[in-house]
Amino acid sequence: MRAIYAESPGHLVAGERAAPDIGACDVLVKVERAGICHTDHVIAAGKLAGVKPGPTLGHEFCGTVAKTGRAATGLAVGDRVVVHHIISCGQCDHCRRGDTHGCPTSYDLGITADGGFADYCVVPDRFAFRIPGDVTFEAAAMTEPAANAVAAVRRATPRIGEKIVIIGPGTIGLLAVQVARQFSPSMIVLVGTSEDRLRIGRQVGATHTVDASKAGSGERLRDIVGPQGADIVLDCAGNTRAFALAESIIGWNGRIVIEGIYDADDVIAVDGFRLLLMRSVAILGVNGWNTSEFNEALNLIAAGRIDTKAIVTHAFPLADWEEGFRTSRERVDGAIKVLLCPN
Repeated sequence: MRAIYAESPGHLVAGERAAPDIGACDVLVKVERAGICHTDHVIAAGKLAGVKPGPTLGHEFCGTVAKTGRAATGLAVGDRVVVHHIISCGQCDHCRRGDTHGCPTSYDLGITADGGFADYCVVPDRFAFRIPGDVTFEAAAMTEPAANAVAAVRRATPRIGEKIVIIGPGTIGLLAVQVARQFSPSMIVLVGTSEDRLRIGRQVGATHTVDASKAGSGERLRDIVGPQGADIVLDCAGNTRAFALAESIIGWNGRIVIEGIYDADDVIAVDGFRLLLMRSVAILGVNGWNTSEFNEALNLIAAGRIDTKAIVTHAFPLADWEEGFRTSRERVDGAIKVLLCPN
């Protein structure tokens, strides 16, 4: 079968690999759609700490059950499924309290084990979630990034009527706008440097947008949130400038949630007196999602509460993976989420 993998650090290739064997409790998934993520670019460049070259990439994917192991339960050949790529043990303290993403023995399909940029992928049966109703493969492939948005918003513990600012109108930021809407905030302000993406942000629920590339954008943002500041700031940009902006606009008892991926050597400056003591601000990190958040994301998509059509901008056959990666990396033609379509 065909598969896309890093042959060596910084060297991504397409090659033929043997069709995978399945265990007793596994299912073989014929991959239909797989999203290209920022993490895939980092792995392709050989810059993701602790990840060695070799496994097939692709951790945002869905498809059709092609075969089931003899002890697999709950699924049948032909079922459409989306894959929960974090394979946790289910027995440790983290798993038993619901923090499945913190499982110390977990592994990740598409990162440390073979994933979805291939014709087929083997998945333990309990990590293949049946796709509800008439949800398309294109929409189902967005479950994993949507789960990140759910995790980020829930980490902030939003309350009705609060003011929410989201920095970074990428895939997660645009999904976070839609998740935040479910909590009835008084405003959702989306901040970024791409007018095309900010326009989509308004389309999917942002009440205000601020183009950070324009002069006076900081003052405009402060005028929007008012003198009391924002209650919640989600940093979906993953850079120190975004954090500095969050510090400047967060209000009393506010929560800054960092979802974006910082570089390993980035250091953020925290004003301990004015931020932590005088404003009682909480700074919260997000390290992925848990199973409950993944399931919630899938349900939001199925219920039509999340619009994926505005975010999935391009799709390529697996044979054109290089063009797909370039389109994603260089944001060709306004690319946001790019899918590969093995079958």
